[in-house]
Amino acid sequence: MNLQSQEVLAAITPEDGAFMEPSGRNQWQPVADAQASQTARRSQSRCHRLRPVAAEGLAWIERQWGRADSGEGLSLAIADATSGDALGAAVLMFRRQPGTVAIGYWLVERARGRRLASPAVALLARWALTDAGLARVEALVEPENIASQRVVESVGFRREGHMRSYLVFNARRADALIYSLLPSDLA
Repeated sequence: MNLQSQEVLAAITPEDGAFMEPSGRNQWQPVADAQASQTARRSQSRCHRLRPVAAEGLAWIERQWGRADSGEGLSLAIADATSGDALGAAVLMFRRQPGTVAIGYWLVERARGRRLASPAVALLARWALTDAGLARVEALVEPENIASQRVVESVGFRREGHMRSYLVFNARRADALIYSLLPSDLA
């Protein structure tokens, strides 16, 4: 399966950095006022930028590219199928256990509720288990994040357990629900 042909997932590009700002969870997300500029930018040549790329946004993008370069994982943009605007990210990260990856995803606030996460997670997880030949995809979800639980459950992930104080953020720790998807779950 070619991930690029699905229009839900796309490569993260340096131009996306101009529209990134830090969010409250140690990740970068497109700035709120960039929607009109981003649409205009996407319709122009990828080589022409409407404004300089913010250094922090570019650093985030380079970290995402570094995952593939180092064999650590794969990061893709979740894009609007019509405009191509980057609205979030979907990431696979290799675990210590051979053949196992963790999947992560996030959307900017204005893109939430549009059912973009589920198709992106489904596409990336299926690709990992079929084309990439991996044995297991895991998802860690905070118990309070009902929307994210719905995303992984709608894709077919099965809840396996509750890990206390497992997730580490800048200023806090959080519990995690662990979900998994196996090749046998795809039938």
